[in-house]
Amino acid sequence: MSQTVSLNISDSLFLTLKRRAEQGRHSIESEIVKNLEEAFPSNEESLTPELEMILEALSLMEDHTLWNVASAKIADSVTDQMEELYNKRLTDGLSPQEERELTNMEKMFEKNVLVRAQAAMLLKERGLLEKAHSDTRVH
Repeated sequence: MSQTVSLNISDSLFLTLKRRAEQGRHSIESEIVKNLEEAFPSNEESLTPELEMILEALSLMEDHTLWNVASAKIADSVTDQMEELYNKRLTDGLSPQEERELTNMEKMFEKNVLVRAQAAMLLKERGLLEKAHSDTRVH
């Protein structure tokens, strides 16, 4: 089901959307919908079976392994590339291939954040997160 909405937007925003639509070889309407869907993802999205399995496996890990998972970070080269693509999206728009690359990097980043957060939660449940913070405080 879809709804029709009429909007008044600034000339500059219209020109940006028009340019990006032309670069992506699709309509302005499609460009607007794509941007809205990216800005407001559906709440119906669920975890993939692979990610569910990874999150469940964390509870079986030893403490030192959980610490490694909780502190794992995305490589600077990946975050730098994401930043470049975000900036290019704002100024020139992205090609369909660049959009796919950025989407894949965003998914990888989100997965990393979710796994790290779950590992930190498990460390907290085990009473190890507070201990680490108290060990690093200056007395």
